Parts: sequence; structure tokens; C-alpha cells
Amino acid sequence: MEEERIPNAALAGLIGKRVEVRSNTGDDDCQDEGILEAFDYPWIRLNKGQSQILCFPVHNVRLIKLLERYQPPPPTPANTLLRPATRVDVDPQQLLRPGHADDVI
Repeated sequence: MEEERIPNAALAGLIGKRVEVRSNTGDDDCQDEGILEAFDYPWIRLNKGQSQILCFPVHNVRLIKLLERYQPPPPTPANTLLRPATRVDVDPQQLLRPGHADDVI
């Protein structure tokens, strides 16, 4: 019975991103750059562009370096507000008086 193999979390997070892969082939060290397209143990598939696809065993890989930094999505009001927004029709000066927080909402 064949067990199902899935990429570990480290490689799954790199799939679809531009990476540099350093590997050993005999006495030579290789350095390739491209989009990590897939990982199906023990094979890694790297798209170098210009219709060049490389497939090589993960056993030869020494380093996979992420070349694109992760840019988090810009903050939105939905995930940055710590409390509900106040009503628009409330005078800002009224917000400063004591006890006003109870009757805003």
C-alpha cells in the first residue's frame, strides 16, 4: 500500500514563489533561479522561464533561498479597528465629556 506524500510546510510555503536553488551534482555545485512550481517527493520542479523546466531530486538540494520578500496585505478598517467606529452625527467635542462612552452606541 502506497502512502500519500505531501510537501512539508517549509516547501509548501515556497511553491509559486521565485527562489534560488543550490544543489550538488557529483563534484559540481549548481545554482538555479526560477519559480518553484511543485514538490512531489523526491522531485522538485523549477521553472526557469524561457520554456526551461528543471526537475531534480531533493536529495541533491543544499539550499532553497526565497528571492521575493513577503509583502503583507495593506491594513483595512475591518482588521485594524479595535472598537466600533463612533457615529458620524456625534459632535467630536461631545466625545471628550465624561460618561459619554455609554450613550454613543
